[in-house]
Amino acid sequence: LVTQYQLRANYLPALQESPAVLDIALLPSLIADMAGVPQDDYFGALSTMRRACAGRLQDCPDQALVDSFKAYIFRPELGLFESSGPATTASVTAPQPAAATEP
Repeated sequence: LVTQYQLRANYLPALQESPAVLDIALLPSLIADMAGVPQDDYFGALSTMRRACAGRLQDCPDQALVDSFKAYIFRPELGLFESSGPATTASVTAPQPAAATEP
């Protein structure tokens, strides 16, 4: 399935890249790169994959790289997804306020 897209801006984009094929999962990284916005770890990983695999994710010739990428973005420490089930190793709880003491 192929979907066409076009990115337009009323300024010269920070990045002028036009991959022949772009997996839709990598499109947010292209938009962020073209806008020149600072990247967090997730968008940095997306941009790296987009460049390393020439816009392809599932069809990337280096499937070991794709597997490594998926392990990275789905790791609990990145905090993108709520953890559940036995696979979680630690849970994070909000700090509790200190109990008030009487003078």
